[in-house]
Amino acid sequence: MDTTLIKIKEKGLSSWTKNMFVLGIVTASFTKIRIPNMSIGVSEVLLLISIILSFFKIIFTSKLYYNDARWFILLWSLTFPCLLAGIFTHITIVHPVDPVSLSHDGIAFIFCFFSIALFWLAEIDSRDTLLKILKSVYHYSSLVFTLMLLLVLLGLDIPVYSLYDSYNIRFTGLSLNPNQLALFVLPLFFFGEYLYKTKKSIIYYLWMIPIVSIGFLTLSDSLYLAWGIFAGIYYMFFKKYSNNTQKDIFIRISFILILILSLVVVVSVLYDYYESISSGSSQGSERINRWSNALRAILISPLWGYGPGSFSGTTGIWQSQEAHNTVIDWTLSTGIFGVIFLLGYWFLIFVTLLKYKQNALLMSFFGLFLFTMFHYVLRQPVYWFYTLILLGLSRDFNSRTIYLTKLKG
Repeated sequence: MDTTLIKIKEKGLSSWTKNMFVLGIVTASFTKIRIPNMSIGVSEVLLLISIILSFFKIIFTSKLYYNDARWFILLWSLTFPCLLAGIFTHITIVHPVDPVSLSHDGIAFIFCFFSIALFWLAEIDSRDTLLKILKSVYHYSSLVFTLMLLLVLLGLDIPVYSLYDSYNIRFTGLSLNPNQLALFVLPLFFFGEYLYKTKKSIIYYLWMIPIVSIGFLTLSDSLYLAWGIFAGIYYMFFKKYSNNTQKDIFIRISFILILILSLVVVVSVLYDYYESISSGSSQGSERINRWSNALRAILISPLWGYGPGSFSGTTGIWQSQEAHNTVIDWTLSTGIFGVIFLLGYWFLIFVTLLKYKQNALLMSFFGLFLFTMFHYVLRQPVYWFYTLILLGLSRDFNSRTIYLTKLKG
């Protein structure tokens, strides 16, 4: 086949793959738009198409890229045996076995692995490519949030899909759970700062208006804490301002006021959380009960866990409820070995960002880490996308190309 024709087909296939993947990530929080009684929605369909296209591109070009996906693949290669061992423990210890929870989480883990790993192997050949992917996700997501914000300001709603939760209090957008939306928007704030540094365009700051607005409308306490603490730290200690002294003083005073406001929000959230635990009748108390019961379940099977699924409960163990803490829930599924592998992956990202002094990305990492202490996020492809974005954009790189067969002609 003519070399020029091969390149044209490769470019077309690559374009479709990237578009499907980007749209799959952008719609990751659209969990209201799903097939009834199934976890298949817009994002899953788009990412599945991306998986198929990524696979065909690797086969068609007979090559793949050796990049940061190797750490992601290593993590899951070590984790899958732990999950299999956990399934055996689940079947022999937990009665009755919850096949729905087991299959739901098991399929979600496999889907996360293939959707992220295959795309990185097929498409991410350099930091520039990764940066373009992030810019696309950032711009498209910001556009979606702008449209949602306009609907809120106009007092309108989307037919069939309400923009709020069942209590009509917390903004959910097209997410079933406001915390799914909160996870999605949390890093975008810091990515806006990072992207502005790469190209001094005011659009990145303008897009922060809908991002921050939608984030606050979710009423997510963990999002408030993450933004309040780590955005405050970034603007006070790491942000470089104008060389104009008067302008610099004005900006710093403005951010000091923002930091004070953030601290007020943080203290308020912590106080409300303390009050809820003391009263023993609200979400805070329920979360503590779930953590406590999860730790009891871990002690019964500490090495391997119980495999995919949820194994905590409000009043006891093995009640098919999450602990709402990623480390605890992951330990329940994979045991001590699995959580060690996960912590090693997190440590790699932290050390890399610290080494290359990527302060905005480092604050994003800390924000995500804090969020995981109150939510279980490892079934979400967008979370793994964010971790590899943080790792890849920390420094300049060009992926090494691995040819699967010798090219002919």
